[in-house]
Amino acid sequence: MLSRRCQGVKFEWVIFCVAFGFSLVVQVLINSPTILYFVFRSSPEMTVWALYTVRFFISPLVLFASFYLIGRNVDFGVRFQPVLVSLFLGNWTGHLIAYFSFTLWSLSHVGFSIYSWSPRLSEYVLVVVSSALSLEFFAGLSAISIAYIVNRRQIDARAVT
Repeated sequence: MLSRRCQGVKFEWVIFCVAFGFSLVVQVLINSPTILYFVFRSSPEMTVWALYTVRFFISPLVLFASFYLIGRNVDFGVRFQPVLVSLFLGNWTGHLIAYFSFTLWSLSHVGFSIYSWSPRLSEYVLVVVSSALSLEFFAGLSAISIAYIVNRRQIDARAVT
């Protein structure tokens, strides 16, 4: 039985999907130098430089702009809890899927089995949770907050005139 307070909570699926997509892409870009080095045997220095340049533009700039545009249509003052939960869960699941997929891929590539991976499961979960509270989470939260403040000021300015 749900309490009365939780019955009206609506999950923000747009925020979840955007946070999930960005965190998945960023986590893949973090692990891409290793993947590209194994697959293509390319120069590690050049691969790292290129991917971190792309990551710089994808993660903070495009992420901030996306969440700012989304945040203009969300009443953050009223919908604070669903927005925060959706943003956190989107980041967490994106990082979780990419991190575990890469870990399983790299362990299978070097010949380890799943049994050598399982004793360190708590270590991996800690890394994923801490990465979920990373740049993507705070950039998204900042963008949504700034969009809300700008919208409130515009509404207040219209009310005065």
